[in-house]
Parts: sequence; structure tokens; C-alpha cells
Amino acid sequence: MHLNSIASEGNFFVISRLPGFQTDTSLHSQIECILEDSYTDPASLLARAYQNNNEIYLCHDDDGQLCGFYMVGENQIAGQKIIYLGLSGVAEGKKGLGIGKMLYRAHYEDLKKRARQTNQDITCWATTASIGVYQAMKNIYDSISPDGRYFEMEELALVNAIAAYKNFKMSTSFPFLAERAADGTNYSASEATRLATFTSGRNHNFFEEIDLDEKAGDRLLLVVRVFA
Repeated sequence: MHLNSIASEGNFFVISRLPGFQTDTSLHSQIECILEDSYTDPASLLARAYQNNNEIYLCHDDDGQLCGFYMVGENQIAGQKIIYLGLSGVAEGKKGLGIGKMLYRAHYEDLKKRARQTNQDITCWATTASIGVYQAMKNIYDSISPDGRYFEMEELALVNAIAAYKNFKMSTSFPFLAERAADGTNYSASEATRLATFTSGRNHNFFEEIDLDEKAGDRLLLVVRVFA
């Protein structure tokens, strides 16, 4: 389903949503090509992603080339339906153009519409080792926890329920830090360098403050809200 067309820094992009993409082998090949520059083992990462997500947002350029994607799914956790914010990626030559933010925004707008139609807030969860992804989601979705090192105590019950559902081992020093949750999934050397460049010169990186070790598979567990 075509959602919208966006111009950014002289480039033209088309955002679309595709449900039931898990068996689309042609699309899978394009997605793996996008991730080859960012992860050391994209094939195993994608095998898990296809099991955990049932809908994908796609970004194509004006030549029809796939240049970014964002997978999402649904879980039943602690008796409630929760949206899973899954794997996203941007093609190597297209990074820095805001494509990830466009995809997150498209999903957010769909959830916002649903929340208003049902007059019910929507709860989501995600994991990440990227401060850039964390900041993008923080700027787009209505609420995100933890907000830096700060969080609402009532979020901990949901964090614990998600941890039990996914069999995560949570840190004793920071309750939103899932230790070795993505063991064996690592950024490539070039992506690690890019992320280090992104964070250098900033006032602080709270991922470092909580001792998140991406190479060991540590991930920050996020609780994300979209309000009606």
C-alpha cells in the first residue's frame, strides 16, 4: 500500500506498507543486500526477523530502488496486544538522508490514526544498540522509556513481562538493559565506525553510561507509547 511521497535534500522517496512479506523471496534478497554493509551475519539476523514481524514499511527512490525498510509485528504479552518495533535498515549510499526517520514516521502516523479511531493508547516495545535509532524514535513516538537514565516505575512491570516473554536476562544495574539479548548479532566494522562518528563530540552517550556492550549482544529494551 502506497502511503506517501517525500522529497529530502533533492531526493525523492516513496514510502509504502506491505503486510505478509515473510515469504517474498525477491524482497528478501533486496533486504539482505541492504544489510550486508551493516552486519557481520545478515542472513541469520533476517531469519529471526521474518519470524518476529508480519508487516514491513518500504522506502524506494525515484528509480524504484529499495533504499530502506522497517519491520514491525504484534505480540500478546501479559494479556495485552503490544506492537513490536523490529529491524530497520538503510542502504549504504542513502544513509544520512533521514530515510530511517521517514519510515518510523510512517509507522507512527498509522498507529496514531488507529489510536484515535479506537480512543485507546497503543503500547510498543523494541530493542536497540544504536543511539541514533533510539534518538530518532524518541523524537517521533509520543513517549519512550527509558528517557536517558530516567524512567517511570510503572513501566518496570511491562519490562519484566517482556523480558520473561523473550527470555531476556536483564541487568541488575539498569533494568532496561537486556544483556546478551542479541548474542551473535554484531555491526560490521564499517557500521561500528559510522556509529562511533555519529556519537563523537556529543555531550554524552548514555549507552556508555549504562555499559551497553553491543559486541556482547547487549540491547536497550524500550517501551514506546502512542497516545489516542
